[in-house]
Amino acid sequence: MPRGRDRVRVLHLGDSHVAAEAFASAVRAFFVQRYGTGEGGLYLPDLLPRTGEAGSRFRLEGGWKVVPARSATDPETDLAGGWAESAARGATVRLAGPFSEGRILLGRQPAGGRVVVRVDGRVAAERRLAGPPGVEVIRVSSGAAGGHEIEIVAGGDGPVRFLGAVLDSSRQGALYFPVGVNGALASSLLKLPESSLFAQLQAVDPEVVILAFGTNEARTFEPEARLLSQQMATLVGRVRRALPAAFVVVVGPPDQARRTRSGGIAAVPARELVSRSFGAAARQEGALFVDLAEAMGGAGAVRAWSSERPPLVQEDLVHFTSPGYLRLARLLVGALDGRETMNRIPAAAAVPAGGVRFERDPSGRVRLTNQPSGAAPAPILGTARKTN
Repeated sequence: MPRGRDRVRVLHLGDSHVAAEAFASAVRAFFVQRYGTGEGGLYLPDLLPRTGEAGSRFRLEGGWKVVPARSATDPETDLAGGWAESAARGATVRLAGPFSEGRILLGRQPAGGRVVVRVDGRVAAERRLAGPPGVEVIRVSSGAAGGHEIEIVAGGDGPVRFLGAVLDSSRQGALYFPVGVNGALASSLLKLPESSLFAQLQAVDPEVVILAFGTNEARTFEPEARLLSQQMATLVGRVRRALPAAFVVVVGPPDQARRTRSGGIAAVPARELVSRSFGAAARQEGALFVDLAEAMGGAGAVRAWSSERPPLVQEDLVHFTSPGYLRLARLLVGALDGRETMNRIPAAAAVPAGGVRFERDPSGRVRLTNQPSGAAPAPILGTARKTN
């Protein structure tokens, strides 16, 4: 597959499968191989180092408390459901790596304190974070490509909540941001106030958003098809409103099973219902749907995967081994793999109903979209997959 020379940012939101390093690394390798290595990264305090990029360094210094999603009670969180907070004077978030611009995500709260942001030792911004709950985005520039350092320093006169940072540049290539949370549901992101979700999605500014949930929906309660479809449709709709030009992919959960008291293996029937419901929501909202369980071989595939040597599935029959995650990633990227490289895409193009295409905006930036256009035809990446 030829290397591209375009700028592509991929945000992959999901559950424990996305959190698995073997899976995320394999998906990242696909985008890097196809489009080259981008410059920058997404840094969330409760998921590091998973969301970081090679060549970058991140440290919390001086009394920060990290609150992960499982402990969070406040709806104003980062994309992973948590945050880091400190009221200690001089407490510092330190980010170093190659970038030319940054977006710092901070939480406003009624008693919020003062924060100073420095780039390469120079003050770039100063804000007081007192006010109605919400997200404060501070944009900074390093003035040039290459290695730089950002310091986010608490003033000590009130709590400073750090929600994350996006480091970026105009360098061509792909950046892949996996945000996987153990136990996450599609509805987890709906707990975040819509204005906060919008602010954070727009700060990340991805061309591709992948929504990969469903494993926990199938196991934690008796799901209702209508509710599941409504939740996913709502989530896709919010992503579309925040990022109108982004290409949205909904991924159905991989196959899973459970062990019986007698030691046998039994199917999890709700998994198929979840896949059908997510597929219906994707079609409704015009997103691409990838049915991972069907790609694995359909219902019961996890039994075959568990019998391979070495086994591709862990003992819980839900999560995968490293070889299993590698194969699962290949199935996903195989569904996303376009027929053309981005370098060969014309300026803009029409597309049949349900099709997905690449286009270039007036600035030359490449985007993937399934929105109609009145120009000449372009290669089709894929069509929304139908479910029974």
